[in-house]
Amino acid sequence: MSVRRVTFCSATVETLGGPVKGGSVINPDTTTRSPDAGAGPVRPTLCDVSAPQARSDGRHERSVRTRAAILAAHHRLIVAGESSPTTTRIAAEAGVSPRTFFAHFPDVEALFAATADDVSAGVLARRRRPVLSLPLAERVDAYLEARDDIYGYLTPYSLAVRPREQTSPALLERRSALAQLSQRDVADAFAPELLGLPVDERDDMVALLETVTTWSAWYHLREELGLGAEAARRITRRALLQLLDAPR
Repeated sequence: MSVRRVTFCSATVETLGGPVKGGSVINPDTTTRSPDAGAGPVRPTLCDVSAPQARSDGRHERSVRTRAAILAAHHRLIVAGESSPTTTRIAAEAGVSPRTFFAHFPDVEALFAATADDVSAGVLARRRRPVLSLPLAERVDAYLEARDDIYGYLTPYSLAVRPREQTSPALLERRSALAQLSQRDVADAFAPELLGLPVDERDDMVALLETVTTWSAWYHLREELGLGAEAARRITRRALLQLLDAPR
């Protein structure tokens, strides 16, 4: 036997003697008459909204799952080295038709923007709170370790969006937001040293420290110069220590 869930709508509640005045709330488990109702027992009107609502909720849930599947497919392909997969390739990886793909993402830029939002969330999850009581050298090591984790995660996506950023306002906006977040991380990690600087020099130092530790510098040392992770970390560490611990 199927059970149909219903709800009571106070706006349409009626009594045998006339409508309930003032939108009175009734108890559907009793036949107690509202004090301001007409004569006779209360007869609540049932609003059968559950069936359409259930169908609507089901469609929404399927839509959310399909969108998530397309994004996950895009993530997998990028991480696997396909920096610019076609919409047909992405749809096939997600197990949907091209028509369904375009129902969720009108163009590839919209897909990349949504993927960038997911990646930004991944970056936020990898941020670490600095321990300011540690000596400078230990904070530098902790900061660089956190950067390694974030940039290792970011690398496939950064390589994928590089060719698109200059023609995509949405991607440039997200890149700018990540750069601002990186500047905030620098300012937090090295706050004791920055507070020792004249006020008008602090912003310059934050920008300089952030530039030394950007993903571009990280990737340049490791991949473009071919120095490897250990040498790249050593060089970046030396630069940070010299900048932060230099005589004032």
